Amino acid sequence: MPLVDDDDRPIPKLPRKLDDMSVVELEAFIAACDGKIAEARAVIQRKQGARGAADAIFKKKG
Repeated sequence: MPLVDDDDRPIPKLPRKLDDMSVVELEAFIAACDGKIAEARAVIQRKQGARGAADAIFKKKG
């Protein structure tokens, strides 16, 4: 799954009722949610990497 760095992508809005949506609409909704989830996971990984690097720099020696 490719990670897209696209902050302009809107956050999917939860439809009032999933049962009222067509299959095509549901698939588009899922795809939009998957995209935002991938973005959020990429941000978490970047933040954890930065935190690990900072911890390594400031780690007390011996």
